Amino acid sequence: MAVIGITDRLPNLLSQLWATKPDAVILEWELPFKEMEDLLSDIHNLTHQPMIILLSSRPEEEEKIIAAGADFFIPKDSPPDRLVPILRQSMIAF
Repeated sequence: MAVIGITDRLPNLLSQLWATKPDAVILEWELPFKEMEDLLSDIHNLTHQPMIILLSSRPEEEEKIIAAGADFFIPKDSPPDRLVPILRQSMIAF
């Protein structure tokens, strides 16, 4: 597994996802650029749909985040090693 891109700009994100076709994308739910529901819809409309992992400082929004189209939710205060098993487990399904 390799990191193939990092961006803090929304237009760059969609173009990077289209160009690189990653297996997974990790996003922060509280991005200030666009409604996250709209962004997740845009990602789901790509021809290659990566697994979507969303991080949030608001664990009470987990149901909303999953309903919006995220494949996995991880609270921001979780230990970093929580991400690795999720990636390994989910890569089999994707």
